[in-house]
Amino acid sequence: INAETWGTLNHLFLFCRSTLWVDMLSTTTSLTVPSFVQSLLRYVRKHPIMSLSSALLLRLCIKHHKKLKCVLSLVYIFKGLIAVGLPGISQYRGDQHAVWSRTVCKSLRVRLFQAPGSEMPYNKGRCLFVVNHRSVADFFVHDIICQYKASILSSEMVFVFFPLTWVCTHYQRSIWFFRRGIQHTHPFTKFFAWLDSKFDDPRTKRPALMFYPEGHRNVKPDPLRLKKGMLQYAFERKLPIQLLTAFGLEDLLCEKTWTINLNGTNIRYRFDSPIDSTQFDTFDQFYDFVVERFNANFYALRDLPKDNDMEVLY
Repeated sequence: INAETWGTLNHLFLFCRSTLWVDMLSTTTSLTVPSFVQSLLRYVRKHPIMSLSSALLLRLCIKHHKKLKCVLSLVYIFKGLIAVGLPGISQYRGDQHAVWSRTVCKSLRVRLFQAPGSEMPYNKGRCLFVVNHRSVADFFVHDIICQYKASILSSEMVFVFFPLTWVCTHYQRSIWFFRRGIQHTHPFTKFFAWLDSKFDDPRTKRPALMFYPEGHRNVKPDPLRLKKGMLQYAFERKLPIQLLTAFGLEDLLCEKTWTINLNGTNIRYRFDSPIDSTQFDTFDQFYDFVVERFNANFYALRDLPKDNDMEVLY
């Protein structure tokens, strides 16, 4: 077993100890990794029928140690929400999404840095935040950056990959899961009506909505072409929008490579000035302007030196 695999087994040990599974294998209260392994081996020897399946499980753990470490880290974080975060819900007036976001970010030691020239997030009512999508970590990091003002529009596939997001956000209605091909079809009539019903739902406590117009995760050095659906909704409903650009989230949590950074990650972001959709005569004019501003903000933050970034505490 190499050092990296041993580190994963150590991570597995910490996870088991945090969930009190280790106490089922040994009566000692000061259990170390070697004694944990010894206790596990004694258990296997007493149950020979389990030897083969245990060996296969260990082989899978060693072979897929990176994925195992990522999964265990995510489960450990959500256990922390239950053990640590839930008692603090009252301080956010029942906003469990805010507690979830703070708990996860503090567990992962996320540091937020605001780039020079950044505006404050829009706080005058209903608004759409237009954000670049780098990682599934967007769902809790962007929540803090937007000061817990916005619900998040997400494909149902995120629910499949990250089901505990539903547990943490269902009663708050702070993540709106839509199904591609059913609600999200041109000319968007049903989809827009569904969005209206979400905004008008009394259980929806947040006045704004955050969405990712590139359509899917993009960690390339260049932005993708923006999809028109949600921008058309903003134009037809005469809603203001505000662009948010953030980098570094793929270094925190990357579902493509199954990696998670537990050693602290720096996230830098920048808000653009709000855009009033009523100032444009046609949707095409509005769309072209938003695309131009989105690309300009993307490249500006990508190439901007980090010397004058200001850390934002949360």
